[in-house]
Amino acid sequence: MERLGQTRKRNAHTSCYGVTKPNRRGSTTEAVQILKEKFKNKKEIRKEEIELKKKEQENKAAQHQMLKDLQRQNQQQYQDVLRIMAEQQQRQEQQPQNFHMLFLATATATE
Repeated sequence: MERLGQTRKRNAHTSCYGVTKPNRRGSTTEAVQILKEKFKNKKEIRKEEIELKKKEQENKAAQHQMLKDLQRQNQQQYQDVLRIMAEQQQRQEQQPQNFHMLFLATATATE
């Protein structure tokens, strides 16, 4: 019975394609190198993911602070409006009294 190597050699002599080399197994060093590169790539991806999450959290914190500031500002404006309305109401209540006193003062002055 003919071996595979002998068959290839015989076929190489009879055909014009030539002998194909058998697949070479990689060495352990190559496998270790591939695994190191794979680990390095995963590590870099993980580092980028962590950095993105950190930036996302910083953005959320900044948005939260902006919302708090805006809420505080709105509350201050609301209090200012209430104060102004109270002052206007007080002026309106005093205006008839002032008008009445002015009327009495002019009435007594003309007599």
